This record gives sequence, structure tokens and C-alpha cells, in this order.
Amino acid sequence: MDLYWYWNRLKAMGPAEMLSHGIKKSRQIKDSCFLPDWSRWQCPSTELADCYPLLPEPDQAPGELKLCLGKDAGAIMKRQWKFFGHLDLQVDDPPRWHKDYISGKDFQTTRSAFRLNHRKLDSRSDIKLIWELSRWYSLVRLAQAAFVFRNEDYAETCLRLLENWTKYNPPYRGFNWTSSLEVGMRLIQFTWIDGLLSKSFPSRIPELNRIAKTILPQHAYFAGRYLSFGSSANNHILGELAGLITATCRWPSLEEYGIPLVRLRELWQKEVLRQFAPDGGNREQALNYHIYSWEFCRQSATALHCRKMEISEEVLDRLAVASAFYATIQAELSNWDYGDSDDAYVTPFVLDENRSSAEYVQWFRDPESSPGLNYWWNKDLWENRSISSPRSQPKEDWQMFQDSGLAVFKSSDWTLRFDFSKLGYLATAAHGHLDALHLSLWYRGEPVLIDPGTGAYYGDTRLRVWLASRSVHNGPNPLGGDFPNRLGPFLWASHHEVPQVDLSGNILGRFSLPSGEMQRRIKYLPDGNGWQIEDTFFPDPSADSSDFEVRWQFSPESSIEFRSERKFKLTLSDSSSLEIEVSKEWQNVDLNLPTEVEKELSPQYQLPVEGPLDGICSRRFRKLEYAPFILLRGKGHSACVFRTRFLASAPK
Repeated sequence: MDLYWYWNRLKAMGPAEMLSHGIKKSRQIKDSCFLPDWSRWQCPSTELADCYPLLPEPDQAPGELKLCLGKDAGAIMKRQWKFFGHLDLQVDDPPRWHKDYISGKDFQTTRSAFRLNHRKLDSRSDIKLIWELSRWYSLVRLAQAAFVFRNEDYAETCLRLLENWTKYNPPYRGFNWTSSLEVGMRLIQFTWIDGLLSKSFPSRIPELNRIAKTILPQHAYFAGRYLSFGSSANNHILGELAGLITATCRWPSLEEYGIPLVRLRELWQKEVLRQFAPDGGNREQALNYHIYSWEFCRQSATALHCRKMEISEEVLDRLAVASAFYATIQAELSNWDYGDSDDAYVTPFVLDENRSSAEYVQWFRDPESSPGLNYWWNKDLWENRSISSPRSQPKEDWQMFQDSGLAVFKSSDWTLRFDFSKLGYLATAAHGHLDALHLSLWYRGEPVLIDPGTGAYYGDTRLRVWLASRSVHNGPNPLGGDFPNRLGPFLWASHHEVPQVDLSGNILGRFSLPSGEMQRRIKYLPDGNGWQIEDTFFPDPSADSSDFEVRWQFSPESSIEFRSERKFKLTLSDSSSLEIEVSKEWQNVDLNLPTEVEKELSPQYQLPVEGPLDGICSRRFRKLEYAPFILLRGKGHSACVFRTRFLASAPK
């Protein structure tokens, strides 16, 4: 990371945050030289009676879950591990815990974690690939399979790999100790592993206790001393608190090294209300991080409930509304999430990580329709809380989430998601994209207009800047200069103003930049056969240009062809089709199709991307695809409305 980024990151901090960084640095200096005596901590099994996690009975596991667990455990035993819920990669036995298994480079080191820069490895590697291994998803999955099938081989492999991890990741050495969030994640996972295996295999409790002594006090001490703060908090602090809460609820004596449980509850409740808006939306403006943060909160709340610690009604209500928000805002069958996101999840409770978002939506609406989540999670804490949002509106009308800056329309044929949100959360707006007035659209569950996604965090800077830009989102984009500027990973120079929206005459969004004001009106056509999008740009007299663009980015599975100069036919993956009509006010209408070479040589997993970035999109982290798009250009004027129509070819 260059000095320019660090200088701008420093400017984003207030005095309190700077002081906190000073305290953090002094602790790092001390911990580089002196650490507590971990051997003093005892792990008596008598602490564990009737505590978190409360586990179901193995013989109650539904058939669908058994089928998925058996398949996953078999693949893990063959060293075929899943990354980010969708990438199947072959690992070593035992895994090389500091290896990026895509780039093939191993970053094993015994250097102090406090002297390592995880943000910059090399031009083709990404720390996320290394951290993913040490989130222990595969180990938890083996423990789940061992629990359900009472399989000693799965249990033995899980424990053997845990011991190997401790051997190659001594406390505060190497890249797996460079993030407090990763420490919190491992506390959560080990809590589940210990609960699953100790219940199924009581004879292994001494072995589990021995491993716990090499993991728990070290992790609790680190997480307690290095909680995220200031403009770096985001979902990290929720994960760190969740790790400390779940582990301390199971092993109360961890308070000696971490933070007292009463204090953890206080910090966590405040953070829930900070990060989830009153309408339920997560303020980071990244949809996958909404469910990621929500699961941290769900596990924390359930652990506290098991210890009979009271949680405020306001917090529980906020989390209930947050689940309603996600169930409403998410597209169930083919989701393209908004904002920076890396497909993170907390613990593998779903049947299939590839369908994680759909399973959560099903569970929120009807728990029995989501067998994985319904089996692992007891609903006691939530059963009397409706997930119906107080802002719900009649079917086939816009449902508004004013606090979060999003609107959703759903009917039997159409789903639309319209963005009028802030750039992001806190001073850095870390996970925000320039997606104000962006429109995503689905027809009969098939994606039509998509959000371009994230791609990667550190492996390709040029790609990440491109996918976060206004140019690639489906909103009006003035060409008179970029604002605000992206200064590097997780850092914007400033926030743009908050867009305004109203429902007078369908939905209308307004958004001002230094180059002028943009407006977008979305009209539902009277026969229900489609939509008309009306874009207007009022250029500022001092702006360098009055030109603006709209890019309609389609999904990779779709195909598009000319019908005439301003008419197109879009065919979706299920063979249904839409007609697209562009008004005469647009001066330039360019159809861009992936070449055969681009289709065959899709840069999936390959970073950095060489050549033009136009048409690249990323529905999942580290998955890249080329897709068709239409690029429209016009000259802004107060009396000129630029229209695009999306019409169903064969209406019901």
C-alpha cells in the first residue's frame, strides 16, 4: 500500500480514532515481546453443561441435510475444499495454511503479524484466499458430519487438522493473525466444533480440551485487545464481538483473557443499532454483508440467551426487521448483490453454500422450507417476532426503505431494485459503490439488468476500481468528471450527497453531483407488460461537458440482437425474451457483445485482468464473466427526456 493511501486514510480519522491507533500500536509493541502465560488457563468440561450451542438430536437430521453433509464431507476428505461458497479447489493434506490456492504462492512466515502488510502480497495473490482456509469452514462441516453420522473418521480428521493449524500458526505470527475479524471467526467455529464433537464423542473431550488450550485463550486475548474501532469498524467489530460472546458463553473463564460478558453484551447491543438502520437495512451498503452481519448478531443473541442474559427489546426488534429487509430486498433465484462483497458467511448451516441467500430467505419466511438452517438453529428467541416490515406495502407496488435508500417492486413477473442510497458507512464508506440511481431488474426470476459485482479485493486494483465506479452501474453517468474519487481499497475521498426519491407518478429519483443533477423516473406500463425508464440530466453551467451515459449491463447468460437501429431482442437463460426500445433522444446507441475469444477464455479466477474491462461482471467473489451491454450517450438538457423501454415479448 503506497504512502498516498495511508495519508488519505489518516485524514479520514478523527482525534479519538488516532488516539486509538496509538494505543493499538503500543499494545502491538508489547505483544511482540511479551505474551501472557496461556498454560494457566484451564478448560474444565463441567463448564459446558447446558450452554451454547444448543444442539439438535442427530437422528432428527432431515434427509436433505444428510445427503449434503455426506457429499461435502466426502469431498473434504479428498482434499476438495470449497472457497467463498462456490470455488472448489484442491488443497494439500494438511493444507498449507498460508497458501493462495489460486495463484499457487505460499506466504508461510514466522514473522510477527504486527509487521506484515496483508493488503499487498503480490500482483496475483489475495489475502482472502489465505484467510478463507483458516476460517475453518471445512473443519466445521466435518464436525457436523461426524455429529450427524457419528463418524469417527470425520472427527479424527477435523481434530488432526486443527492441531496442525496451531503448529503452523503460533500466536501472533504470520498472516492469519493480521486481522481481528479472522480471530473472531475462528472463535465461533471452534465453539461449534467443540460442541458437536464433545456431544457425539465424549471420549474425545480430553483431546478437545488440550486443543482448546492452544486456541481459545490466545484468540480471546487478541480479539479483546484489538477490537476494530473508528472508521474501520464495519462488520468487523460485529464478528469480533460475536467470537468473544459465543466462546465466553461456552467457557466463562475466558473472561480472564478477553472481555467480561456483561461488557461484551453492552458493546454488541450498541453496535447492532449503529449498523442496522431502523428499516432493517445494513448501513455498509453491501448486500451480502447484510446477512453476514445478521448471522454474527443471531449467534451472539442466541449465546447470550443461553446464558439467560437479557437483550433489549429494541435490539431484538431491529434484528427481526433486518431479517425482513433481507427477505424483501434479495432476489431469491438469481441474486446479484450490490456493493463491495466477498461472499462471506459465518458458519456453514445451509444445505448448499451456492444457494445460501435463497436458503436464508426461505428460512426467514418459513423455517421448515429451509431444512439446513431449521435443523441447526433453535427458533426460541425469535418465534414471537414477526419479520413483516412495518414499511410493507401492497403487492405489485413499490416497497420503500427510506433509511437504507432502496426500493423494491415485486410481482408475479417482475422484480426491480432501485438504489437511492448513501455511498456507504462511516467516513471511509469502505464497501460502498457509486450505484446511486442504479436499477437491477429480473423477469420471472431471470436476471435482466445486473449489478456488476466486486471481483476481488487486492488481486487486481484496476478491476476493483472499475467495478465500483459509476460507469458500470445501470444509472445515469455524467461525463464531466469523477466524483467522489476512490483512493484505494476500502477508501473514498468523500461522500456524495444523499439522493432524493418520491412516488409521485411511479418512482422518481434525483441526485446532484458537481457536474449537474440527474433524474430517473421508472414507470410501470399500464398493461403490466413492461417498464419505461426516463433519464434526464441537468448539467451545471460550469461543467466541462453536458454529455452523460447510461450503460444497460445484462447478465452473462443472456444474449441480445439488433431488431432495428433502436430496437433489440434480449433472450434470457430460460429462453424467455424481452424487447428493448431506445428513444430517438439518445445520440449514440452501441451494442457490445462478448467475442468468442472472451467467452472461451473467460478470466474466471485469473487476476489481474489484461486488456479492456468493458463487459466484465462478477456475480460471486473471484468469479469473472463477460456479458453483453448497451451503452447510450446523450447531451443533457432540461427539456430533454431520454427513454428506454423493457417489454415482455409474450405477456400472460
